[in-house]
Amino acid sequence: MQSDEMYDELARIPLCPGKSFVSNTMCDDFINLTTDTIPSAFWHNVLDEKTHLKNKHALKAIYNFSQNCMKRKKFERFISNNKSGDNDDVYIPSPGVPSHILDLSNDEIEKLLTSSSS
Repeated sequence: MQSDEMYDELARIPLCPGKSFVSNTMCDDFINLTTDTIPSAFWHNVLDEKTHLKNKHALKAIYNFSQNCMKRKKFERFISNNKSGDNDDVYIPSPGVPSHILDLSNDEIEKLLTSSSS
């Protein structure tokens, strides 16, 4: 079970505040892997609770890491668009990337950023 917790922690790295060397170097590859390289039907089976797969927790962690990378990229793009510089210079404020960021409008993201800086 300890390895399951480790997989979950690794999958959450892109949501962490600050700058992330891991996210900057790995996210594009993992997003490409889960969206373009491996068919979506595979990920559907991985996420289906009724499907029994060897190393399922590790596979789910790969998928979740990719999803969290997409969340981080959206948050970085929003921050970057509201300041000068590029995404490499983006610092994610505490408490980190909101887990529901993909469902938020730009106005809602702005409110989150405003409330976290006060």
